[in-house]
Amino acid sequence: MCNEMIRREMKRCGIYCWQVADKLGVAESTFYRMMRHELPEKRRNEVLAAIGKVKAG
Repeated sequence: MCNEMIRREMKRCGIYCWQVADKLGVAESTFYRMMRHELPEKRRNEVLAAIGKVKAG
């Protein structure tokens, strides 16, 4: 499965896709499409930072 690390982190933190998409400034459907293929390192780091922001509140 693509982006397994991101999926695991979201599940561990109890964060939904729409929350991450909101922090990234994209639509939820766009985020789902992004997750279909392995993200480049730069984009992966952006997504992980967004997860951190959601987690922090």
